[in-house]
Amino acid sequence: MVSPVNLRKFQEQLDRNCLDEIALLLLALTYGEMIELANAIWKAQPEGSAITQDNLPSLLHRWSKSRSAPGNPRPSDSADDRGSAA
Repeated sequence: MVSPVNLRKFQEQLDRNCLDEIALLLLALTYGEMIELANAIWKAQPEGSAITQDNLPSLLHRWSKSRSAPGNPRPSDSADDRGSAA
């Protein structure tokens, strides 16, 4: 039997703007987490190559793949101890 499609949920997925979601996630980072992110992305660049507009997408992809590697906890799996300060 075919399960019914939830059209409201489907429309929410179509309307979703991933870049806006990324921006909101970045705004939620603490200063220390932002420094950690910058360092991790910086380390993902190939030795001796400058970060350019052309290679930035592959650099971000390489960094994201390294974060999703086995043994790296996903953000939802780790304890969140930021307190109430924004």
